[in-house]
Amino acid sequence: MIWLDESQYCLRIIDGDPSQRPPYRAVGSIYIHGDVAILSGFHGQVMRADLSEFLAKMHDRKINHLILERTGNHRIPFARKINTPGGPFHGWWHINLGAINV
Repeated sequence: MIWLDESQYCLRIIDGDPSQRPPYRAVGSIYIHGDVAILSGFHGQVMRADLSEFLAKMHDRKINHLILERTGNHRIPFARKINTPGGPFHGWWHINLGAINV
């Protein structure tokens, strides 16, 4: 038996009313497993206000840990870089939602 869980989402960041279908400002993928959300493949402009809104939504869904992929030397507010050479998610970023006020 194969059981598919609804654990993968496409996040679209827009300006305006979603019912008007404005163009995306940013888009990416989210994978959720338990209290962990993994974000990858984001393209476009993600503002600090977008991140704050997203963190609040994840907190409401009882997500405690965010793992984020970010290229280059760009920093992510509230996040620590994962430093586990040879391990999974080395060079990615971690946000502990339980440690910040959302």
